[in-house]
Amino acid sequence: MKKILFALLLSVFVLAGCSPKAPGTSLSQTKEDLKITLYLDKRTYTSTEVITPYAEVEYVGKEDKITLITGSPSVYFSVTGGKYHKGEYAIEDMAIMLELKKNTPVRFDFSKSGGFETNSPDAPFWEAYYAQKELMLEPGTYDLEAGLIYRLQGEPQDTTLKVKMSITVTK
Repeated sequence: MKKILFALLLSVFVLAGCSPKAPGTSLSQTKEDLKITLYLDKRTYTSTEVITPYAEVEYVGKEDKITLITGSPSVYFSVTGGKYHKGEYAIEDMAIMLELKKNTPVRFDFSKSGGFETNSPDAPFWEAYYAQKELMLEPGTYDLEAGLIYRLQGEPQDTTLKVKMSITVTK
């Protein structure tokens, strides 16, 4: 009986050790009482795969909650790398009140932002890029960044909290 129990326990530990891990699929930065985490499925994609990053913002301070003043969107995403992506993003200068409860992450799905000049030589690329909701990239190495630009009530100056992760896209 002891041998069967030992074999069963050993099997459970071996199988648990073999479960797939996804190291490097999230990265966090903390500043004062706020934490932002960027999540990815993996670090290497093919040029035909959809990349689905998202970010979470979490208040980790002493109070029960905090209210931030942000633009729209509250969390921006930018892509740097390849032939066209220079890390640009657009945020509307609006006073959005973002309430965060202590230790309760708020999720922000990836969204494209930015713009382009229609008479630019790169305009056809950008038209196709923005016409597609999903993020798909040409082969290369890229940095994906998620950032939060915010101000606390009564504070005169904005603060930026951001996190960046590198990915590789193959053919």
